[in-house]
Amino acid sequence: MDISSTLHSEHSHQADPVIEAFANLLDKCKSIGHSTFQRSRKIPNQPGIKKKATFQLHSSILPGLRSQIVTISDLTDPDDLSKAPGSQLKLISEVQSELNHTLDQMLLAISILYAQPPDPLTIPGNDGHLEERKYFRLNNFLHYIADFLLVDIGPVCSASSELIGKLKLITDPDQFNSDVYVVRLREDLLERKSDFLTSIDGVIQWLTGTDFDIVQLDWKNEILVLDELLETIRDLTGYSVDPTEYNSLIPLAKLVIPLIKLSRIFFNKLSVQGMNRKRLPMYSKMSSHDLDSIALLLEHVTDDLSEIASLLRYDLRTPAADTCQLLIDKVQSLQDLLKSSLALILTHFLPIIPDTENFPIQNYYKAWFATWQTMFTVAGDNFSKAAEGFISNDL
Repeated sequence: MDISSTLHSEHSHQADPVIEAFANLLDKCKSIGHSTFQRSRKIPNQPGIKKKATFQLHSSILPGLRSQIVTISDLTDPDDLSKAPGSQLKLISEVQSELNHTLDQMLLAISILYAQPPDPLTIPGNDGHLEERKYFRLNNFLHYIADFLLVDIGPVCSASSELIGKLKLITDPDQFNSDVYVVRLREDLLERKSDFLTSIDGVIQWLTGTDFDIVQLDWKNEILVLDELLETIRDLTGYSVDPTEYNSLIPLAKLVIPLIKLSRIFFNKLSVQGMNRKRLPMYSKMSSHDLDSIALLLEHVTDDLSEIASLLRYDLRTPAADTCQLLIDKVQSLQDLLKSSLALILTHFLPIIPDTENFPIQNYYKAWFATWQTMFTVAGDNFSKAAEGFISNDL
């Protein structure tokens, strides 16, 4: 028997329990979901137990989970696996045991947080004093755990298991490293690890971020939508229109551009480049209901602006008067939405911005938002008046 065959036979039996352990970890992740926490065993309501569970999650349990997944990814590097399969498999087995324990710790800590959960029908509008126990925080934290984090652990385990299974079948280390299937598996594993790291960073942010941080977690993708809408409207303004063919609303597109630009300026001002540049206090007095409305604000703004853009692009399908009335209603809805949201921001977030010694920063932002609101109102009114003119001409 040559050295390669001996190597293969010696370590093949080590691979089987490692593969089985990955299967068990995968099953555990699949079995944990929203309902798991809801039906978990009753936890004694001891003073400070939820604060302690929150601290353990973000200070040790989740960082430990992060480290273990990264370590598994490193240990399944094909080059290292083929050179020292015995020691690598032993180390992987040890990390699997740690990972299994960490998942149990996480499940217990989350069960503590969700013991006697608030009633979502009554609490969210009146829980501004609950700090880390606000329904908005807990519900979204659970959502990220169950729907993202645990889902993203599974593919890492699956790809790692497949790599080790492939190792059992190949006796030549050089053949293993260059195998097309192995190379593809490794690339997939690294991609899945990246997804996991994004998920766990988001989960930790729901525990450690300020109220003002967490309402903005999903804004970055929607900001890109605003940029795309601006390009769409600019394209419309460049169309050549023959008024003898149809009653085009394309000229109104020019009046949408200020609305999009001012919306983008507004959200940039609230972001880490603007109002949130210096970390605010951890908690505001804003209720879960209001936090949720601010978190969804940018999505609702882009939805309204997208509908406006669609109406302008496809105005041939509807008589101009009907289209114009829809446009006026949509712009009014957009104005009302931003006005009510700005009132919440000024009431709950502005007062907790720390003033500096030489610069009254709260007064600065109050004046800035007042100016912005005036400009947005004027831009909306200009659009509506122009649309009303189209209605008059169409009658």
